[in-house]
Amino acid sequence: QYAFIRAGLLDLIVECAVQRIPQPLQLKLMGEVQGATVRVDPEVIDFGVIHGVNEAESRVTLYNDSEVLLNFDLVSPVDVKREQQWLLARQQRQQQREAEIEHYKQKWGTAIPPDAFPEEAEEEFAPLYSFVPDSGKLLPHQNMVVSIFYEPIGETTIKDVIEVRTKGAEAKQVEVLGEVQSPKACIYPSTVELQEAFMAVPVTRTVELRNLSSIETAFQWAIIEDTALAHTTFSVPSGVLKAGEKKKIDITITVHRPGPLKLLIP
Repeated sequence: QYAFIRAGLLDLIVECAVQRIPQPLQLKLMGEVQGATVRVDPEVIDFGVIHGVNEAESRVTLYNDSEVLLNFDLVSPVDVKREQQWLLARQQRQQQREAEIEHYKQKWGTAIPPDAFPEEAEEEFAPLYSFVPDSGKLLPHQNMVVSIFYEPIGETTIKDVIEVRTKGAEAKQVEVLGEVQSPKACIYPSTVELQEAFMAVPVTRTVELRNLSSIETAFQWAIIEDTALAHTTFSVPSGVLKAGEKKKIDITITVHRPGPLKLLIP
């Protein structure tokens, strides 16, 4: 029997000493040693369109198809890099503060006032990805469901990878896709000409409210109530715009005084 302590290609020689034979007999062992291997399903996660303030969640299943116990860890390489940059920036800020304090001491030679160089409150590093669980063990032929969360920090196109790492084996990569968007809308036309309008006679114009994003959003018109100027009503005062929807809105304005009219309706 031979116990292998790591996976990989095997190329070794074992010797057997035989009585009254001057040279030991040799046996060459060649092959490939398989370690614990994890299988991930699915191998691609597509969050689709994510609202800019909402956390996204997906799930993958990890399978241990081998005959040995498997220890795994989930890692986001992009977060590893982001945290390194965050730590470096924090270190640089601290070094700059210490240099300013030293310069003050050398220049003035007096005790430093308590509020001269206040330490800035720093937020903790916030990763984009989190996992539940983020590590664990899988018995032979066992499987486990892992939840993957993504926390948006701004509009972006997601094209990342998540690694499932196991000791003695190559990491498995899960591709992550998605699009982080914020609601975008416009009014067409943005300017409405009433031309000639008469006092106390309602005038109706139609505009189009357009959702320019791929996510649903709500809207509400502001009712302009100015008895000295005009009274305004809307055919649809509030509602929901579906992704890419164009909704026609009738705006009725009743003017209360003569002269030029200019209204800004939010």
